[in-house]
Parts: sequence; structure tokens; C-alpha cells
Amino acid sequence: MSSNAAPNNLGGLPNHAHSTAGPEVQPETQSVSIQALIGAIEEHTAALDRNTAALDRAAGLWP
Repeated sequence: MSSNAAPNNLGGLPNHAHSTAGPEVQPETQSVSIQALIGAIEEHTAALDRNTAALDRAAGLWP
């Protein structure tokens, strides 16, 4: 066996997970982006909860 043979990576995927769809994102930037996305999801979830409560009250389902 040659010493520079590619290791078996179970599926033929590249050994390094780099996106081919856009510019490379550094891990720190990705973390900040993901944290911002999570924050936005939490804000939207809170807004949906408020809207659901208002609709329930309007329908007489919740005091």
C-alpha cells in the first residue's frame, strides 16, 4: 500500500468539509452568525407565542 493513499472516509466525501457554494466562513464568524440566527428564532417564537395567546383570548379559549 502506498504511504500517500487516501484514507477511507466512509462515503467518498472530501476529508475537509468546505462549502463549495460560497465563500469560506471562519468558525468564529460562523458561531456569531449561528448565535444571531438562534436569537432571531427566539424572538420570532416569542412573537408567535404572544400572537397565539391574543388569538386564544379573542376566541375565548384563554382568560
